[in-house]
Amino acid sequence: MIRFRIASSHDELKSEYSEEDLVDTWLDVDGRHIANGYQRGDQNWLVFPHLAEYYFELQSEWVTASDNGRGHLGEIRSTYYRSVLPFVLQTQGYLALHASSVVANGRVLTFSAPSGVGKSTLAQAFTRQGHAMWSDDSAIIAPVADRAEVLSLPFHPRIAKISPAWVDLTENVVDLRSIREDFSPEEALRLPLHAVLMLERGEKRTQSPADLGMLRLEPNEAITALLSQAYVFFPSQSSAQQDSLA
Repeated sequence: MIRFRIASSHDELKSEYSEEDLVDTWLDVDGRHIANGYQRGDQNWLVFPHLAEYYFELQSEWVTASDNGRGHLGEIRSTYYRSVLPFVLQTQGYLALHASSVVANGRVLTFSAPSGVGKSTLAQAFTRQGHAMWSDDSAIIAPVADRAEVLSLPFHPRIAKISPAWVDLTENVVDLRSIREDFSPEEALRLPLHAVLMLERGEKRTQSPADLGMLRLEPNEAITALLSQAYVFFPSQSSAQQDSLA
């Protein structure tokens, strides 16, 4: 079980981090600062400037966010489910990808790509063909025996200038401002993974179907491609991710 709470003050968070604990910095596609990650032993912090700080320990079920008065509570909760929970699940041994997913014939088809390439838009296009959307922003993958399964996280799709006609409101699409604070990976809905499609933006803004293509990657290329879109809280976990993929 992973439990989430919002502290009433910054003082309720655990011991303070320092710049010596910095392990990673995340930027958006335009190079703007999004967040910093700090790690000291089993203590971990994800810091989103002008919003909140999130703290968790590897052996604890709690994730605590600071309510420092700079961020809306709904936005703090939404950021937890979209950006923080995937990191927490990754530290627990799951593979978390930057991806959007749909269900096709009882299996999950996942589109993975950097922000802005169009993975959410493509997933929404599939919903117009009758496929339910399974995830947005992140896909949580768990190895089970001889196959992989994709867990369902609460989400609400985000697409610029989206028309209501594009949205297939499944039971997994929720208002993240009112979602319950506990999440159990063991009890979460899950379906078999069918395939992961790594998306790349073409050089032309408008392309005909003849310009589009699909290439099956060799195993070593596939591992490299997946790792490039994986949530990794600190660098030493990259080798562990690669071993699990292999």
